[in-house]
Amino acid sequence: RSTLFPYTTLFRSNLRLIIGALQSVILGLVVQFPLRLDIIHVAAYYALILLASVVFCTMIQMITAVLGFPGKFVAVILLMLQLTSAAGTFPIQTEPDVFQAISPYVPMTYVVHSLRIAMRGTDLGLVGPDVATLVLFAGASFLITCLAARRRRLITMNDLHPLVDL
Repeated sequence: RSTLFPYTTLFRSNLRLIIGALQSVILGLVVQFPLRLDIIHVAAYYALILLASVVFCTMIQMITAVLGFPGKFVAVILLMLQLTSAAGTFPIQTEPDVFQAISPYVPMTYVVHSLRIAMRGTDLGLVGPDVATLVLFAGASFLITCLAARRRRLITMNDLHPLVDL
C-alpha cells in the first residue's frame, strides 16, 4: 500500500456520495416533472432524497468495508429485503410475516414513509422521527466503517509471519 491509501479511499467515498446525491436529485426531478407529480413540500422532498442517498451510500460502504468484495453481494440482498419490506407498493399489513418483522429495521421503511408525507402530507412534524432514524442509520454505518478501516490498518505479527504447520 502506498502512503496515499487513506486519501484515495476518502476521495472515492466522497465521489460516491456526490454521484449518489446527483442521481437522487435527477430521480427527484424525473418524478416531479416528467411524471407530473404535484409535490406539496418540495424542499423537504429533495432534502429527504438527499438524506436517503447518504444513508444508503454509507451503508453500502460499511458492508463492503467489513466484508470486502462479498459485501457487494450482501448489499444487493439487503436491497431486495428492503424493497419487499418497506411498504412502498403494498401496505405492510398485507405482506408476509417475515417482511413485517424486518420492516422496522431497514432504512427504506423510513424513507418511504417520510417521502409520502413530503409529497402528499400536510404535517411535516411527522417526518422528524423518520429523519432521526435515518441519521442514526448513517451515523452507525459511518462508525462501523471507521472501525473496519482502523482494523485493516493494524498489522499483527501473524500477518507478517503466519504460523505454518508442516
